[in-house]
Amino acid sequence: MAENESKVIGFLKGGIAMIDTYGVLKIVFASLFMLFISFITYLTFNPSFVFERYSEYEEKKHIESFNYRMESTPIVQSLTNNMVIESKALRCFIIEMHNGKYNASGLSFNYGALTYEGLRENVESVQEDYNDFTLDRYPILSYVYKNGKWSGNIDELKKIDKRMALKLESNGAYYLSISMIYGTKNDIGFIGASFDKNDSFDKNKVEMLLNKYSSRVSPYLDGERAKK
Repeated sequence: MAENESKVIGFLKGGIAMIDTYGVLKIVFASLFMLFISFITYLTFNPSFVFERYSEYEEKKHIESFNYRMESTPIVQSLTNNMVIESKALRCFIIEMHNGKYNASGLSFNYGALTYEGLRENVESVQEDYNDFTLDRYPILSYVYKNGKWSGNIDELKKIDKRMALKLESNGAYYLSISMIYGTKNDIGFIGASFDKNDSFDKNKVEMLLNKYSSRVSPYLDGERAKK
């Protein structure tokens, strides 16, 4: 018992002597530094610890993103259907951008997918025709990406994108209006509406409507919001 007390007293005397010699702040800093070095050494010799923590983080992020998409899908689809009703369009659609592949130098190929489509009664879906495509296939999308929007008829569209104009024509459309969907940090994609030749097409009204619905659907398609 006396021996243990002597050791404790000796330890305390040593601590007091160190404080007198180096000061409290220096001792605290040195202790924290040693803990940091010990932690780095542990990680160096135990890389599996870092990998496991990172894998858990990625899995959690994937699950959160998946759940956010599942919860958002019916809301975005409902908004797309409402847009058809309000605009009296032939078809309203949302194209989301993604990049999944790269060329040999590492430059990404930019892709798009028509993920949501609202239809007037008795109008056939064209969603499968735009399942997964490179954005450079349709120059009109590059134009909208650069300028924010475009509206016009098929004859005007042919001057920019003959391929898209012919596809719209084959689908019974004559007028087209497309705008960007912007996210918190990155651009999300495009929102658009097409009309047949007999429809009343007011360019300014349609663009205002697309802008309104772009703002409404953006929060549900934004990956940055899914992280919060």
